[in-house]
Amino acid sequence: MSQRLSKPVEAPNETIPQSSYRDASESWRDLILPDDMTRSASAPRVLLIDDDPNFGKIMIRAAAVSGVKLQFCKSLDEFAKLQSRDYEVIVLDYDLGAVTGCELARYLESMDPREIPVVLVSQTKMRGSNQWPGSIREFVHKGLGPFAILEAAFEAHDATCVHRAIGNGKSVRKSVN
Repeated sequence: MSQRLSKPVEAPNETIPQSSYRDASESWRDLILPDDMTRSASAPRVLLIDDDPNFGKIMIRAAAVSGVKLQFCKSLDEFAKLQSRDYEVIVLDYDLGAVTGCELARYLESMDPREIPVVLVSQTKMRGSNQWPGSIREFVHKGLGPFAILEAAFEAHDATCVHRAIGNGKSVRKSVN
């Protein structure tokens, strides 16, 4: 199993201005993979639903250098038109305009029996996690960066795989480097 990035304990309290994503997207080609974030061929397929195309570009680049297959939908209409539903983790923006990420996660739970883990992201600090649907495994503040979000997606995927294996009576052993 690859080494994991250690996650910061707490998200920043301040809201990140939308313009910071625009500024960051201009240099998104310069993103480099942290030395200890190596991924194997077993990387989960990630679906990102976020209405900010600049944030989408940043995530696409981070996923590419991380070896993660990421599909980006910038609207609910785009998501509804997806031909393939082969993703294993969904990263949802909390504020999608007409609906919240929590509402969409609740809807997806009712429509898809596969128990797909969801990572909720936002540029503001969230509260009220006890009211989130069960599919939401983690919240990540966008200010922590694209690699922290991808790391949360990996952890959500790994935890779901272990849960499924235990539920199916399979033996699960964690390898140690």
